[in-house]
Amino acid sequence: MTAAADLAVTQAEFARQCGWAKSYVTALKAAGRLVMDEFGRVLVEASLRRIDETKDPNRADVAARHAAARRRAGAPESPAPKPEAPTPNPEASAALRDAREGVVGQSYQQSRADKELYLARMARLDYERAAGQMVERAAVESAVEDVLVTLRQALDQIPHRLAPVLVGQDIDAIRLQLRTEIDSVRTALVANFKAGLRELAGESVEPTINL
Repeated sequence: MTAAADLAVTQAEFARQCGWAKSYVTALKAAGRLVMDEFGRVLVEASLRRIDETKDPNRADVAARHAAARRRAGAPESPAPKPEAPTPNPEASAALRDAREGVVGQSYQQSRADKELYLARMARLDYERAAGQMVERAAVESAVEDVLVTLRQALDQIPHRLAPVLVGQDIDAIRLQLRTEIDSVRTALVANFKAGLRELAGESVEPTINL
């Protein structure tokens, strides 16, 4: 028979009162850690005592959870054992201090190495610029654009220059005149391009050829 001082509830109600999942209460029952009455209901106080008696003594979190469950269920709470203060380990403390100092030292050395590498690369770039081995990308793009604009203008002028000359000539004469004009534009283009490169390198440049 159920004791008058104890409360008998369903497993679902016991889980709700204790703040546990129903699956956890089912596992407690399967492990024999619940006290049941003849109707299959859970005896709250008796079950909480059995759970507390069969708990893992090394699990302080379990004990705290059970104490909270007893407070919610209205059962008397047994005093929790006072945790012992951890004993300091001098060797572990020294190892941790050395490890931290080593990390700081490595960070400083890495930062110093990165700075020296950056300065070395900048010095190399300055040297190559001074020696004419490297130029700014924007300057190269500007020089190439100037040459291309000049070429386009020269090609656009070919029909206007040759049309009056080619009128009435035979096919061979026309081909020769066209070839001569194209060779002239190509020669001037190469000369202007080389002049632009020399100018980028800081060398003296002769006047460019008009296309």
